[in-house]
Amino acid sequence: MDRPHILYCPQTGKYVAWLKIMCEGNNQCMSVLQADDFLGPYEFVHRLYRPLAMSTGDFDLYSDPETGKGYFIFDRPHFEIITAELTDDYTAVTDRYSAHCFTDGSSGAGREAPTHFVRGGKHYLITSGTTWYYPNPSRVDRFGDFHGEYEELGNPCVGEDDYISFGGQFTEVLQVPGSDLYIAMADRWVLDQERVQQIGKSLPMAAKIRPKQPIDREPKGEPVLPSEERTFDDDTSISRYIWLPIEWDGDRPVIRWRDEWCVEDFTEPGEAGH
Repeated sequence: MDRPHILYCPQTGKYVAWLKIMCEGNNQCMSVLQADDFLGPYEFVHRLYRPLAMSTGDFDLYSDPETGKGYFIFDRPHFEIITAELTDDYTAVTDRYSAHCFTDGSSGAGREAPTHFVRGGKHYLITSGTTWYYPNPSRVDRFGDFHGEYEELGNPCVGEDDYISFGGQFTEVLQVPGSDLYIAMADRWVLDQERVQQIGKSLPMAAKIRPKQPIDREPKGEPVLPSEERTFDDDTSISRYIWLPIEWDGDRPVIRWRDEWCVEDFTEPGEAGH
């Protein structure tokens, strides 16, 4: 299980949790739970759920504060990004969805790890290439309609090690309430940064780093939990997080590496965080 997300559903007054689950044959699905209180207890709505009968990889959730409509954004592993609308209770998807075939020039595959945020009425989506636990250049797209055209804005990372996204994979963007400060959070799965840099400089080689079992584009049958524990060459239990402020070049987000920083450096006096 990884990448848990929780949304508050205004229609039901419940908190809805979505969890990514690794199933037998290296396919991926979701567990969906809900609770009356954020801290639980949570009860299962779907234990092993395959939205749209697709394998579902990394994902993000969004609730539109004006309309109350919910969205489930996920990567169909190694193929495309899918945006699906949630049911009114946020516990499943409807049949309304769109596919976005982002190409990744570094690996020839699709994109993964969609990270969504909104600023000034514009939607942004940061994605990663598919190079297993090894980082690669990030990409940010901007759009107004979830099911419309996405405008590519390039790699938001600027500076040394931008080609490996500073050794991480972005997975969440948080806005500091009451301010224009957005903070990008990334998983740093592999701590050996010298090894990460070496692989990052040869992305075609990194693109060959894949799970030992392939992921089916159209999985058959019901999802089943693995019969034995999966093992990896890298110990991801010691992973770390990267937290970096987002700066802006007009409407384009820019992320620079900073060894140290504080919220007060990026907010005005009187804004939240002071």
